[in-house]
Amino acid sequence: MLYGDVFTAYGQIYVNRADGSDIGAYLGGPDGTGLIGAVGNGAVLGTSLHTGYVLLTVTMDRRDPGPASSDFEDIAEISMTTENERFMLFCWGGEESHNLSPLPMGAATYRLRYHARGMDRASKESGRSIDDPPLDEYLLQVWPAPYEPPALPKLTSRAAQAQQSMWRR
Repeated sequence: MLYGDVFTAYGQIYVNRADGSDIGAYLGGPDGTGLIGAVGNGAVLGTSLHTGYVLLTVTMDRRDPGPASSDFEDIAEISMTTENERFMLFCWGGEESHNLSPLPMGAATYRLRYHARGMDRASKESGRSIDDPPLDEYLLQVWPAPYEPPALPKLTSRAAQAQQSMWRR
């Protein structure tokens, strides 16, 4: 589990990879929602804040924990198949990483449910230092599950709608 400030640059946080060579293949590809997307054993989490620290919680469960409380404005879900038990978060350029390994079931297919709140507020700011109060907050729930197509159960913020529209053209 992770709870804390995570650095984002270009509005991106990576799972199991440390470069942003083809973000469109992730966020706008067949397993993308515009907010979160997967290709193979990697994923990209989109943030509204361009550069700075976002508050991120990651939970790993053995079964679907159910969506978090209704105070999250946006929720997106994808599936990701891993090659091993590795689950690492990287910021753009790889300067910061968070090793959350091992995954509960090792190499398997997992469902990732990504919650967001405060995206509209964060989109109006130029950045956030680690000492400033959080602007946007994210929750990523991870659990083993058979593959399902991407889903957007809740999309209410303008910033999330803009990201979804931009990447899902």
